[in-house]
Amino acid sequence: MVADDVGYLARDDQNDTSNGPPWIYAFRHIPHSSTPVPVSRVIEEDPVYEITGIKVSSRPPQLGTITSYYFQGRDGEASDWVTKERAVAYVTNNPSSVYVTGGGATAYVEVVAGSPNYLRTRGDGTASDNLLSLPIY
Repeated sequence: MVADDVGYLARDDQNDTSNGPPWIYAFRHIPHSSTPVPVSRVIEEDPVYEITGIKVSSRPPQLGTITSYYFQGRDGEASDWVTKERAVAYVTNNPSSVYVTGGGATAYVEVVAGSPNYLRTRGDGTASDNLLSLPIY
């Protein structure tokens, strides 16, 4: 974790996860106070979710027809299907925290502005790590 003025870190696994997977919060100790004060949501230095599968609304699949993504936790995080809206919100708030692998390559996931917004992998010259190369459920 990266934060200069953080006293300790705590996971928020029990509370609202409507905007994506569980958040990690940073807290600061205030002198003469025993109550921690939230500083901000912080991002892991390394990606923590790998998308390992997709669900689509129609075939042939296209990026715009993906309805859900399987977020596979890679550092102890819970794994689950995430709707397109929640996935877009999570990647918007946590850039470089979600990735796809395939054929020995890894590509980070980014948000594309559209109507509605959707996800794609950053271009890296290979198709094996693209979202549409993943298993479709």
